[in-house]
Amino acid sequence: MTGSKMKCGFAITFAFVVLLRLGECADGSYEVSFESYYDINDGDSSPQERPLVHLPTQGSFEGDHFAINGTDINIMRFLGIKYGNVPIGGRFKRGLHVDLSHSSRKTDASKEPMPCPSFPDLDMVMENEARGINVDDCLTLSVFTRKLQSATYLDSNTAVVVYIHGESLFDGSAEEAKPDYLLKNEVVLVSVNYRLAPFGFLFDNNTHSMPGNVALADLEMALQWISKNIIFFGGDPNNISIMGQSGGATLAHALALSGKAKQYFHKMILMGGTALNPYLIEDNAEKTAIEIAKHANCRVYRLDDVGRCLYNKKSSEILRAFYNYKKEHSFNGGNKIIVGDLYNFIPKHPALMIKDPERQLNIPLLAGVTQHFGAYLISSGFLSILI
Repeated sequence: MTGSKMKCGFAITFAFVVLLRLGECADGSYEVSFESYYDINDGDSSPQERPLVHLPTQGSFEGDHFAINGTDINIMRFLGIKYGNVPIGGRFKRGLHVDLSHSSRKTDASKEPMPCPSFPDLDMVMENEARGINVDDCLTLSVFTRKLQSATYLDSNTAVVVYIHGESLFDGSAEEAKPDYLLKNEVVLVSVNYRLAPFGFLFDNNTHSMPGNVALADLEMALQWISKNIIFFGGDPNNISIMGQSGGATLAHALALSGKAKQYFHKMILMGGTALNPYLIEDNAEKTAIEIAKHANCRVYRLDDVGRCLYNKKSSEILRAFYNYKKEHSFNGGNKIIVGDLYNFIPKHPALMIKDPERQLNIPLLAGVTQHFGAYLISSGFLSILI
């Protein structure tokens, strides 16, 4: 991701601080330990050691520190924490909850995680496949926090922002959520990796091998994890805002309309997108699945053949097929929300869901766009059409 994309994604964040009212402190003690930690404001100039947070069901995660440029604000980050698993053979289906049998394990959480497969990263995907890595197993999140106040008691009154990256649902990763601007305020930031393009959206209504909208299922699972565990990172589980940018805003709005994760967040920020964006709503899911399978050299005579073939392809082969399909049909699907998915996230068109009184969103909402939103698309794409 480029620096300009990251800045664009967070340029509007100053406006939503009004939504992040602090909740009341939760009672109770929570185990958060440190090998060593000093507060940069207490006059101690000794070097910082890496913080260690223990989650009762997943073990310990060792993060690291950095300072925001030009400030004395110290940030702790914990990168690549798994919130779900995508097993071999589960490529197009809902992920599994993380294995809870590793409560004594210690994990290095100081390195950027592997992003979910996308065709701009095709070379990296192929390299990881050659090393025997299950590249589909990419359900991770990263947490950024300013302070964990005590080794024995965790003050949990800090507002939480969950960032859902954009890039038209076929590119991008949790790495886009740089905390430099946002964490100048007292906020805990969480950024989520979710499955992209064909892995997140292909749909087969015949065999149920590709239920559709798996990306929304990933985000629901991530929010479940955050609601349960963010208190260990100083965040208030009763004060969570989801914030999406571009395609991420489309997913955030769609997830809110579905009602499936409503107990896990309390406010919403949409930057440059909603679930009404026609570009990101699939209008011919069956044809899209068949065409992508054909580009992957599948012998497809009916929709039933698609999932059977694609489950036996490498992820890199599916990405290349998706890329070649999009080159021929740039505005067609493979990276769009499915209406009528088998998980029942979007049972009817989002416009109809909005009109449904049972799906009214009774939560604070902030929506807007950045100053130059869409400028890259106009300069790189539409000018070639007009000239």
